[in-house]
Amino acid sequence: VFIRIGSILIFMYSLVAFFPNELMGFIFGENFAQYGYFLYYFLISSLLMFCTRPILILAKTIGETKVMYQAALPTLLFVLIVSYGVINFYGVDGALSIMLLAQLIYLASLIYFYKGVRYANS
Repeated sequence: VFIRIGSILIFMYSLVAFFPNELMGFIFGENFAQYGYFLYYFLISSLLMFCTRPILILAKTIGETKVMYQAALPTLLFVLIVSYGVINFYGVDGALSIMLLAQLIYLASLIYFYKGVRYANS
């Protein structure tokens, strides 16, 4: 199932990668076609979220759900500390950048805490 979903996402990612302005114009109207680069932020964020799924599924399977909460804490702290200033200075681009960095921090934290659980159990 994970591979099938991944293949569907690859198709959708390729559409976004090659036709971002056309997709924005089609979905939101021609006035927003110039903001097609926003879709790249969502593309990368979606890819990072897709990469976290196997770790989350594995953590739930082995009963180590604590890992998910531990990984959420650094992400939450980063967003709380950085959001206000970055959004004030950079607006929408800043908010989208924070979204990407938060996803990256969450993935890195998941890997870090999951490895800690694995070493503690072995």
